[in-house]
Amino acid sequence: MIRKLGINFRPDRSVDYHFSRDVRPLKSYLIEHPADQVQLQNVPSGYRASVDTNGWLLLAWDDSPPLLGWSMLQYRKLDKLLSIDDKQGGERYRFSEDIRIKAHPRYGLWLGSSVGPLSAVGKLSNALFTSLDGQTRTFRPQQLEEHVFATSGLLQIRWILEPSAS
Repeated sequence: MIRKLGINFRPDRSVDYHFSRDVRPLKSYLIEHPADQVQLQNVPSGYRASVDTNGWLLLAWDDSPPLLGWSMLQYRKLDKLLSIDDKQGGERYRFSEDIRIKAHPRYGLWLGSSVGPLSAVGKLSNALFTSLDGQTRTFRPQQLEEHVFATSGLLQIRWILEPSAS
């Protein structure tokens, strides 16, 4: 099964997510963000939404949508980017996200780190991937613009974003 996740930063401090996977339709999907701050944009029909004990949004399907090759969903996390003080007087935001990578056999990740209205500040941004066997690897923003994981684990992203140069 191949999974893909695209993440794009918006100037209104929201973040867009595009998740898809092949072979099997979705049975459930947990969005780890306050449920009242999530906008569903494109979700397979027949879902049931609930809020878990952490206040996160859980989507579940009793009857899986018909298998059409790919299951896809799109959503937006509102107020995901936190404003931070920039000593030079510019706008900067903090983006923190933990992503559970399920690489069976691959997990593709596309992060909008240098394209779009916001860019990651290279010297202040990194991501740490810890595989299930405990090995670690550090990624710079440019390395996650398009990366395919072949190993499952946890990716912890800690980026500082600023408006892109026009």
